[in-house]
Order: sequence, then structure tokens, then C-alpha cells
Amino acid sequence: MPRYPQFNTIIHNTAKVSRHKKRLTIYDKSAEIHHMQRFQNIPNSVVAHFKDIYRIERNLTTEEQIRNALNIQSQKVTLRDVLNADAQPFLDMYKEFVTMGTKPIEFTTMKAENIKNFCLVRRYDVVKVEHALRRFYKSSYSKKVFEPYKQVCYEHLLKGSTQDYTLRKKIRDFLKVSLK
Repeated sequence: MPRYPQFNTIIHNTAKVSRHKKRLTIYDKSAEIHHMQRFQNIPNSVVAHFKDIYRIERNLTTEEQIRNALNIQSQKVTLRDVLNADAQPFLDMYKEFVTMGTKPIEFTTMKAENIKNFCLVRRYDVVKVEHALRRFYKSSYSKKVFEPYKQVCYEHLLKGSTQDYTLRKKIRDFLKVSLK
């Protein structure tokens, strides 16, 4: 998963088998670099250079996924085949995910509701949530404690509740996809 999920649009399916897993990540480089500027010495000119710059990443983990995404007919995929492919794997995957829809998150226990509210107070910012948990748990903090909170934050972000709709419009315009 990306380090700053609050600045990215992450679309993925819930398949368990690696050959069926799909993930499309759209990074808002300007927001990420602006956030990093607070912790590192990054000049304003560098931040300004990345304004309205987005990076799209599609994860292809198996040879079969590469063949299908790039419409390569040969059994053995070579670098030449990949570079010469004229398919549009981002557009195809985006269309597929747009038509799938999302499943609402259901909280059934008081603990789950408390986790949701804890994350809500921190605006589903994974970094802020982890920082607060470290303060509350001090000596007994572990990644196992953080995992349900992280999952709630990612599910909230994937649901689209905090996504910037202007970014979504720019993505649609970039991919030339009409959503109805």
C-alpha cells in the first residue's frame, strides 16, 4: 500500500488468489510532496513543479496478467513485447472498476464502532491514527493493535468518502471515460 493513502485514489478488488488481484493507484504527487515538505527540506519551487501532476500505477504480478492487460499473444512475455504493446490497460481496468460498484462497510460490534469513531476523529489519516495509538498504548503498542484501525482507514478511503471529486474528474478526462 502507498505510504500516504489520503493523497491517493486506490481502486482494487477483493480477490484472494494473486492471479485475480487487481489494483490501480492514482498518486497526487503535488499533495504527497507538499506533505513531505513539512518533514524534509524541500524547496517551494519543487513543490510548485509537481502541481497537477498525477502518476498512475497498475500492479501486474503474474505473467498471465501482463499478457491479458497488454494483449500479448505469445506464451513467453519479453520486454520487447511489453514495450511494443498498444493496449490501454489503465483505461480497461478503470472501466471495469467503475462498473463494479462498492460494498458498504458494516460495523456489528461496539469495538468496531469505537475503532471507526477513533479513525473518524483523526479524519482517517493513517499517520495521525498510528501516532495517537502509540501515545495511548505506549509500552504495549504493536502492529497487531494498529491493523484494525489501518483497515478502517483504507476501507473509508476506498469507499470514496474523502476523495477529491476534482481529482476524479481529472482522471475521467485523462482516460476519456464517460460515467453514467
